Amino acid sequence: MELGLLQALQIYGRVPFSQVAEVLGVSDQTVARRYQALRASGAVRVVGQTAPDAVGEESWLVRVACTPGAADGLARALANRPETSWVHIASGGSEIVCMVRTPAQAATSSVLARLPRTPPVTQVSAHCVVHVFFGGPTSQLTKSGPLTRAQAEQFRPPDPVLPDDPVELTGGDRALLAELARDGRTGFRELAAATGWSQ
Repeated sequence: MELGLLQALQIYGRVPFSQVAEVLGVSDQTVARRYQALRASGAVRVVGQTAPDAVGEESWLVRVACTPGAADGLARALANRPETSWVHIASGGSEIVCMVRTPAQAATSSVLARLPRTPPVTQVSAHCVVHVFFGGPTSQLTKSGPLTRAQAEQFRPPDPVLPDDPVELTGGDRALLAELARDGRTGFRELAAATGWSQ
């Protein structure tokens, strides 16, 4: 049951538990209870992110070489930055690989500007992501699991319609996105409280 739930969440992170329950042949309460247990243990985390192009941002793949013993602290600091989407320690603990998002019109991000001047850092290389060839709800990753193709299709959300020009985010938009970045399944009541909007 858990593997089916995880595959459904990979396809659509905000899928209603009632829909998962119906497809898997269990109760809503069972799905919700198993999800809460997985989330509490740290095994599962659903987060909301914007498509970089849609909000006028670029993604940068950054490799950071650092002195021995410095990678853990530096990786934690990078992970706490809002513009960093993921961080990984590689190469025997002396290299960090991360993804950083920055406004397209900015010359560089604060992370990219400060990293070379950070004492434990010995080398930095940054590469702008020009095109993503693999990923999203239709990727091979969402096809690995116990769900049949017909079951998986029931969870697939409509294809997003990306705007021709980047969306200019308001303060309310940013508050909404911050809540979804903490928990992609945050309910409408909590989102309304965070933004001051109606549900």
